[in-house]
Amino acid sequence: YGWPYLLGGYIISVCLAIFLHPFLPESPTYCYIISHDETRGHKELSRLHGDNKYVEAEESLLRMHAKICATPQAGKTWTISRVFKFHGNKMPLIITILFNAGQQFSGINAVFYYSTLIFRSAGLNMYQSQGASIGAGAVNCFMAILAVPLIKYCRRRVLLLTSVALCTFCQIVLMVALKLISTSPYAPFVAIAALLSFVLVYGMGLGPVPFMIATEMFPVGPRSIGISLGGTSNWFGNLVVGLTFPLIQESLGELSFSIFIASSFLLFIFIYKFLPETYGKEEILINQLEEEQESAEGTSTSSIEGPSYFV
Repeated sequence: YGWPYLLGGYIISVCLAIFLHPFLPESPTYCYIISHDETRGHKELSRLHGDNKYVEAEESLLRMHAKICATPQAGKTWTISRVFKFHGNKMPLIITILFNAGQQFSGINAVFYYSTLIFRSAGLNMYQSQGASIGAGAVNCFMAILAVPLIKYCRRRVLLLTSVALCTFCQIVLMVALKLISTSPYAPFVAIAALLSFVLVYGMGLGPVPFMIATEMFPVGPRSIGISLGGTSNWFGNLVVGLTFPLIQESLGELSFSIFIASSFLLFIFIYKFLPETYGKEEILINQLEEEQESAEGTSTSSIEGPSYFV
């Protein structure tokens, strides 16, 4: 009976966000690279970091980015139609959309939405199932915190390939364990361990990387549209999985996880064949630009390469 109040409590955070929104600083990247307003960009950097040497270093980096993005077409407004028409955005778009859809079709939200039913089928009573579901949420929260250093220091391909492979293995174990629950006394414990392990390894890479891969695949101009399209793909996949999983489970039973296993296997192949390593690309481009500027000293003109996917 407390669910309506629990769901309604979300309005507190919404009202708080609305109240705080006018106090948020503008993005310094937007100021320097999109609107070319260095005065406001310096002001916003100072609001974020104070007036110190870090602001000077960040300004230098943003000016470098602005030069990389300075092309004859840079002044045009990026729209969804222009992003789709521009040939250079084709592969980043495909990767961003498929990654976000693939994240949902890995079955993670089916696990969260129906974890109580899954635990009940594993032989737990209602209270035990609810406690195990809370435990799965706690594992997911822990991995969200651990993902911060993982994303900072680890290569994207390694994280994704490892995470997707382990997710696929955990779901195979979960499906087999659920199938054997009626015949094996150990199957319920294996099913619970497989489900919690699935949540754990999902948070290594398949959880966080699809949400931020567009920031490393797209140049600054169309980046916001690429992120939006990826988010749309993610939520659409979420809707499809949430609506169809109960029907599929009713028809196939434990074998309903085979669909997610197949989807994860195809995603693994796609990552292995098509995903370029984006970790550290930004620093490489900045170093290349600095080398070009140094080699062009003493001349009247300098050549600056056009934008890259990974700026």
